[in-house]
Amino acid sequence: MLNHGDGYPRAVALNRLSSSGRNGSVYMAEYGDPKDADLDDMRILNDTGVAVGGFVQSSTHYIMAYNEINPDLWYDLAVSQTFRESETARNIMIAAVPKDDLTQENVVRTAVTDYPDDGVSGGNPFLVPVGNDRFLLLWQHGEKVHYVFTDGTGALSGEQYELEGCLSDCEPVVSGGKLYWYTWEQSDIRFYSIDLEHPEQTDIVKRKAAHEMAQTEQDAAGNVYDVCTKCGLRVPHDDPDGYQVLLFRISRSDDRWVRTLFRPETEYLEVGDEIALRIDQFNIDEERFFRMYLRGEAELPFDYDTWLYTVSEFDAPAVVFEIQLEPDMHRNRIQNVRFMAKHNYEYVSMQQADGETAGSITLQCADCGHTATFAADALSGTKDAAVCAALENDSSAAPAVTVTLTDPETGEETEAEQGNDFTAAYVKDPDTGQSYAVIVAAKDSGKLRGSAVIPFDGTQPERPAGDVNADGKFDSADAVLLQQWLLNIPDTELKDWKAADLSADNRLDAHDLSMMKMVLMQ
Repeated sequence: MLNHGDGYPRAVALNRLSSSGRNGSVYMAEYGDPKDADLDDMRILNDTGVAVGGFVQSSTHYIMAYNEINPDLWYDLAVSQTFRESETARNIMIAAVPKDDLTQENVVRTAVTDYPDDGVSGGNPFLVPVGNDRFLLLWQHGEKVHYVFTDGTGALSGEQYELEGCLSDCEPVVSGGKLYWYTWEQSDIRFYSIDLEHPEQTDIVKRKAAHEMAQTEQDAAGNVYDVCTKCGLRVPHDDPDGYQVLLFRISRSDDRWVRTLFRPETEYLEVGDEIALRIDQFNIDEERFFRMYLRGEAELPFDYDTWLYTVSEFDAPAVVFEIQLEPDMHRNRIQNVRFMAKHNYEYVSMQQADGETAGSITLQCADCGHTATFAADALSGTKDAAVCAALENDSSAAPAVTVTLTDPETGEETEAEQGNDFTAAYVKDPDTGQSYAVIVAAKDSGKLRGSAVIPFDGTQPERPAGDVNADGKFDSADAVLLQQWLLNIPDTELKDWKAADLSADNRLDAHDLSMMKMVLMQ
């Protein structure tokens, strides 16, 4: 038997108890007491820096596979309790001792790897019997599985091989001249195999394990069950049609993580944002939902420890992500969740387009620093129609843009439709305060082509007192509108109620209407 001791002894001890009297005890790996160690520390320091992964016996030897940190560093890391944070790499080791001479002097330890201290350690190894006095040593290092054969004495035999993939808690088994193991992630299973006669030949078979609850049965008591057509599993029927997928934006406030409900139909994400999905109004555990990242113009990494998606850096002005969710027991209840990430652009510089030279505008994301330059060609209409762009400064945040086409022959004006014929974005130079409207014609528009960058005064214009309909002037139409509003006539809307508060008491009443009429009569 093999005892991984953390104190008495502080070693991996091999003990043999036999009815034949061939008893004995040796230390296969020692991380013993340093000479300058404090004895009180030694009684409470339980970190060993060692993990035992394999223990086999050949016809002549007992053989152990393990990983360990540099034994000379053990005491300092244990006292400072920095094992988890340490960049000290664990290396793969083999220890062997003859069965017929179980003495400490005969223990032979072999270092299989010599990894640099970069935080990437050799994982807990497997030592698998694959023939008479022949074993295969396997371990994980980074994104690869490494393996090498050993003989009956624990000595390495042949070259070291590697494959892209992972090990798991599944101990590899031998069948038909091959070594097999599998890994599991959500519903995706991967079966790995190594040809033992030609170890450079490997294979990975991918499978998706999931029930197909396609039938419904009812028992004599009236209970309804869903039945899997693959295996016959019967589970109580719960209609999940009404389940809801909620998105939360995760942020940090002081020392607390804050979950804010995120609405993809009206909000967008930015680089570095973290998103959590929650299944609501459904009685199946969230972990029994299969999540599949369908598409996106940028990476959306998923952390299985925190169950969070993170928006990584992207180059396009905006990117769209889509995630597919389907409950384990109800494969026909799929929902797709779509959301968008955008850069928070600010104005950097601009080259105005003229009749001969194409213009451009350079913007920079205020959050991640991504810089983009967009073409700004001269805007033109169909059939050489003259194009005019007017800005209505109702709001400095999002002024209205009107693009009209004037036929030079007839003089008739046709208004282009925002959203269909063109899009408009608004930026501001933080140094000068100058605001710009960036107008880009839609690709499928038959009315416009090109784009334009138009400077405008982005400040809120001061309205005349009494201008409640916000048409830029104060006249009898404003008094009529206020009177209708005071009489609660349906569909009456004041565009700027503050303009009608002539009495400056922060409310509108008959006194304000009377003052408006007096001003108009003057």
